[in-house]
Amino acid sequence: MRAYAAGCQKPGDGVGRWMVPESRFMAWFVNQNYRLLPYVPWKGLIARSIRRTANAITLKDYER
Repeated sequence: MRAYAAGCQKPGDGVGRWMVPESRFMAWFVNQNYRLLPYVPWKGLIARSIRRTANAITLKDYER
């Protein structure tokens, strides 16, 4: 489980600047990107990478 958690945290390191913009310009830029996201052709790639990360582990089946 530790390797999975580390793998999930790794992409989060680069996303921090998008989640907490450092300047007014960056906040504006992030908002523009979110507004354009439904119209860009690579939106499927973003969703696919998130799904790949989520499906990268098989959990043990614990009995109740």
